[in-house]
Amino acid sequence: MKIKLIFVSLFFTFQSISAGVLDNVKVPVSAAIASNDFLFFKANRNGREVVLNWAYHNPMMVVFYYIERSNDGVNFTPLTDVMSYGETWYRYLDRSVPAGGFTYYRLTAFQHDGNIIYSTVESIRNQGNGCR
Repeated sequence: MKIKLIFVSLFFTFQSISAGVLDNVKVPVSAAIASNDFLFFKANRNGREVVLNWAYHNPMMVVFYYIERSNDGVNFTPLTDVMSYGETWYRYLDRSVPAGGFTYYRLTAFQHDGNIIYSTVESIRNQGNGCR
């Protein structure tokens, strides 16, 4: 994941240099914003696994998505990343769902223009050894 963040940073730096912006100011990356750019985001149980489906309004703007997971709905950690291929619809299968309580999912879209877009939060109730 560090490699992708470095890539994104280098990408924006290259864009600034190629656009003639050669001052020593770092390339501004806007703060994370919440919007309705995610047309759809849903988490569904499938036995002990969770299927995540989502659609993005303008997929050509996205470099990659982070799928994030949380056990409290507040503190999220990246589960994996999905490269954007310009498709509107995406799907991911989480096969390592923690046992007990709830599991919360959120998507983060990293756009070419530096914007970071969060999806809504989806929750799944776990029982015993993972989802049921």
